[in-house]
Amino acid sequence: MVRAVGVGVGGVGTGVVGVLLLGRAWRDCDIGINAAANSFGLAFVFLGLSLVAGLWWWLVLARLGAVGTVVALLGSALLVWGVMAWLHAPDGYPSPFCGPGNVPAWWPDLLPL
Repeated sequence: MVRAVGVGVGGVGTGVVGVLLLGRAWRDCDIGINAAANSFGLAFVFLGLSLVAGLWWWLVLARLGAVGTVVALLGSALLVWGVMAWLHAPDGYPSPFCGPGNVPAWWPDLLPL
């Protein structure tokens, strides 16, 4: 029962964090048509990211138990970073509001996109 709650919270939490960051990057860089049109794409990103993260949490917690929570959190952070690196801006999309490579100004320089 505890593992199922951890998998659900970890998977959905990862999906929410990933979609919030991606949606903010799209909004700040003026990517897409508007927020309503972008929400359809973000819904698919949420579903995919939540499913993959839920599977990740299930595998880690099944193998490592409660100690695996730190490993699962690190893996979720890598999943969110991967989604941001992949989808933050389409290649060649002209964005006058963001810097080179369409990287939002608030994104940390330590993590390349």
